Amino acid sequence: MLRTLFTLVLTAAAVRAEDVVVHGNVLFPIQTARAGVTAAARAADVSRAIERAAQDSRVNSSELTIAETAEESAVLANRAFLFAVTNDDARAAGLPRDELARRYRDRAALAISEYRNAWTLSELGPKLGFLLLDLFLLGLFVWFTQWAARRLSNWLGNRCRDWFARFRPLSRSILLPAFLVLRTFVAILILAAVVAAAAYGLSLFSSTRPLANSLLDLLRGTSSQVAGAILGYLPDLATVFAIVFLGWQAIRLLRGLADAVAEGTIRWQGFAPEWAEPTFDLAAFLLVVLAIVMAFPYLPGGDSPALRGASIFIGVLVSLGSGSTVGSAISGVIITYMRPFQVGDRVKIGDSEGDVIEKSILVTRIRTVKNVEVIVPNSTVLGTQILNYSSLARRDGLILHTTITIGYGTPWPKVHALMIAAARATPGIVEAPAPFVLQTALNDFHISYQINAYTREPNRMQDIQGALHENIQTQFAASGVEILSPAYLAMRDGNPSTIPVS
Repeated sequence: MLRTLFTLVLTAAAVRAEDVVVHGNVLFPIQTARAGVTAAARAADVSRAIERAAQDSRVNSSELTIAETAEESAVLANRAFLFAVTNDDARAAGLPRDELARRYRDRAALAISEYRNAWTLSELGPKLGFLLLDLFLLGLFVWFTQWAARRLSNWLGNRCRDWFARFRPLSRSILLPAFLVLRTFVAILILAAVVAAAAYGLSLFSSTRPLANSLLDLLRGTSSQVAGAILGYLPDLATVFAIVFLGWQAIRLLRGLADAVAEGTIRWQGFAPEWAEPTFDLAAFLLVVLAIVMAFPYLPGGDSPALRGASIFIGVLVSLGSGSTVGSAISGVIITYMRPFQVGDRVKIGDSEGDVIEKSILVTRIRTVKNVEVIVPNSTVLGTQILNYSSLARRDGLILHTTITIGYGTPWPKVHALMIAAARATPGIVEAPAPFVLQTALNDFHISYQINAYTREPNRMQDIQGALHENIQTQFAASGVEILSPAYLAMRDGNPSTIPVS
């Protein structure tokens, strides 16, 4: 098969307009004009005449004759004119006219015989077998190419996910172009194989051999253009690879440095370990953008006015449509280095109170005590008041407080003792620092007492405060002390006590 294909390539390269071609086979050239008819027109007429003789069963290919005149030698089939060899043809070929006529006659007789034999069963059988083999090998090649491409894509995806596990945008920015290049290469390879297989299949039959030659011309011309373009692009491609390699090495260096800072192996004064990861993300993103800007002029078509105009248009659209997004991103960077809260902290941002479950470059996610997820843009976070219940609680504890009102008839030391006892009986309240009571107001009918107790579990502050309220009611009821509402009078005029009956 390969030998036949190679022969076809050589034949396709040799065919000219002045050649006499019968069923894809070049018989001989016509190099001169005759009676005002050009050489190309004579070649076409001779080709048609020989094909008509081959289709005429009355013509015996072994009985072609030559009729000599002073000016030319005429080749006849059953006394019918096929073609003529002139003195000009003989001079152009550098041979005597009668010898050149005999050569052309013999080639025409052989072409007639081959044309008739091409349609016999003994000739068609092997050709059909080769055609089926050609189709089978084409299908096998296409299947293997796609299988290898899938395996390579999976391997590349897994390796890149491992390499860039901590920086997914970089992984996507490298994977997408790599997959596009791979798919394009596979498509070109399969297309070339289909054209080559089609050319071989068409070359098996004389009637379709000219089409096979045309396909081979197309494949050879396209391949030469592609090869020329690739060779011409090699210097720019080397520059692109150098930029990508240097950028990749710089990102690897930053990755190792960020890990060392996050783990505490490297310490810088004034640089918090939790800054290592966002700083790496920001620096790696800037390096990727810088590499794209540097490599863009060296990409195919990078210097074309159309591509530059499209880049400017996209840039204008992004700048006009992403003002709030850019503002949130900048706010996210500022918040990262302000360190107002960390993931897991109990905070209150605006009207939203809960635990921080995610900090990203654009938004902050909070899970409230009612298990509702609140998504707050970072621009809003930066522009509003932030209450962080966890930042000082890790070291000093968070003070939980609540206020009750007791009448003037109850001694204040007793009230203090009851409230402190209730605080110490509450799970989550620490013994040290000890709870304390403040008398916040001397009202007309009662005194306002505020219990203050420390906890180091700010994420459970609602549960702890609820338990504290329960213990206060239990302690005061057990001691027979009423907790008066602000409008409840000390003189009841016969009204029953407010202490619950157990």
